[in-house]
Amino acid sequence: MLKALAILFAVALTAVVSVWFYRCGPGFDGTLAAMKLADGSEYNVSQHWNNIGEPYQVSFYMKSPGGDWGWCYIDHQSYRWKETKLEFDEVKNEVRVFEDGRLMAVLDRNKKEFVLHREKESRTVPAPQTENLGPGKFS
Repeated sequence: MLKALAILFAVALTAVVSVWFYRCGPGFDGTLAAMKLADGSEYNVSQHWNNIGEPYQVSFYMKSPGGDWGWCYIDHQSYRWKETKLEFDEVKNEVRVFEDGRLMAVLDRNKKEFVLHREKESRTVPAPQTENLGPGKFS
């Protein structure tokens, strides 16, 4: 009986570790989604592996025509993002960030605000939060 429990525990532990590595373990660093608009503005969502305790940092980058890249925070304790999409709403002049079909953030280009959407709340901050990152700074 004790041997059967030990085997069951080992199988369960292996399953938990496997699911964790699938969801959060080291994987892809770099650009998840990118978009360039007709006016020359560019947008990028990227992720960077941190460590086991805080797996991924996810960031949003923005660049006006002829300007430097600016950064906006999305998450620093995130699972690995796999299904990231950027959409531009011409009517509202907004860039929307989706992950796995869920709206995660919105850049309001008129107000220069970045809205993070969480399960129970939203938070609005000025955009960008950091400026003058230089060309192609995604990390």
